[in-house]
Amino acid sequence: MTPDRDESTPQGQTSRQPNSIGTGTGESQTGEQSKDAQQPLPSTTRSGTSTPESKPKVHLKGTEGLIWDIQDVRKLRQDHRIAGSLAGSLPRSPMQNIFQGLPLRLLPEEISVLLHHEIIDLVVDNQNHDQQQHDFSDLDASNTTTSGLTDHAWIFEHLWKDHQFFIAPGMKFGGDYLLYRNDPLVCHASLVASVKEPEEPLSLVDMANSARLVSTVQKQHLLCSVLPAHANATATLTTASTTIPPPLSESNRRIVAFAVEWAGF
Repeated sequence: MTPDRDESTPQGQTSRQPNSIGTGTGESQTGEQSKDAQQPLPSTTRSGTSTPESKPKVHLKGTEGLIWDIQDVRKLRQDHRIAGSLAGSLPRSPMQNIFQGLPLRLLPEEISVLLHHEIIDLVVDNQNHDQQQHDFSDLDASNTTTSGLTDHAWIFEHLWKDHQFFIAPGMKFGGDYLLYRNDPLVCHASLVASVKEPEEPLSLVDMANSARLVSTVQKQHLLCSVLPAHANATATLTTASTTIPPPLSESNRRIVAFAVEWAGF
């Protein structure tokens, strides 16, 4: 004999039993869980506070800027094409210098340009704050122009902003910068850039030696210079209160660059 079917339950359907956990039905609890699952979790930092728009923090040590947070390093690299150079040793391999870790070291011109574009926050030690005063005009006094701004900062901004290069220090190849068309992790540098004064004499022997060295590593040597500004523009820049380079424009600054390659004859 088959048991009598509950008359309140239509044929072909089964009655839903109350959930044994909690006070509501299984349908209502499932709906509450799905609503909770749809709500995005807030982004938190190590302190647990939600800071979705926080800027990378650069700790100023003398004339060097150091970044200790790996998330800040990733943000600068992915969003702003700032690769920097790692300066720390690895805990498990402290006796080698091929692979390095945090902190990330930034060049003085990188700090100056990033501050001007409001990309980073600068953290200065209290002991050195009175000496620093956020003044970057003396970071490279040998290359300072009459307007108090360095040629290196102007050229760095021009190559980084206008030409969309990844830029790394180029000392090991005899230049100031290494220029990458893409992330340095996926490609080699195509240019070695050197900053020259507008009136600096260039020796043909030195140019040939540099071009031959750079061509040996399958690159080109880029000679960059900032031409003097017009009189009115120079006066305007000199009296400006800020020491951070303003955006370059043809009306006050003009950058010239020549690519030199060894012919091999």
